[in-house]
Amino acid sequence: MGESRNCPKCGKGVPKYATKCPYCGYHLLDDGKPSKYKKPFFIALMAICLLVALLFFIIKLLDFTLVLIITAICCAVIAHRVS
Repeated sequence: MGESRNCPKCGKGVPKYATKCPYCGYHLLDDGKPSKYKKPFFIALMAICLLVALLFFIIKLLDFTLVLIITAICCAVIAHRVS
């Protein structure tokens, strides 16, 4: 095998060019340091996208006034959690 480095999580040798450990799946940067990849962030982003798509679906099915009320409630809940 060519140049290699050790995975910081499992300690096994991985190729120098690898961005992910083939043994444990740990995400690596090119310099061998762990990446800033955060799975919960991507899950939250996908959940927000799903909620937006659902909102557009509701707009087509329901009265626009009801959608505005639901949107206002959701915004208030989000603003309360953020602050």
